[in-house]
Amino acid sequence: MTTYEVWCPGHGETVEDARTGEALDPGHAAELWAELDDATGDYLIVGGEVAEVVVRDPGGAETRWKVHGETVPTYYAKEVIRAAR
Repeated sequence: MTTYEVWCPGHGETVEDARTGEALDPGHAAELWAELDDATGDYLIVGGEVAEVVVRDPGGAETRWKVHGETVPTYYAKEVIRAAR
């Protein structure tokens, strides 16, 4: 895992506002940023908003990523155990 800094200029953020976290690669860092941003806000990204973020690697190289999401319904089934007659 590598430590990346991620921020969203479209939300008025600068590098000083960057969230730092461990990720597998810059794209993964952008996805984790989106997940955290949605979880602490109004779920705008899974609601259809596309956010453009800047990802900085430990060497200082910056890349830009567009992140989006989708709401996926999840269903679970559990067998009902009936008492013996």
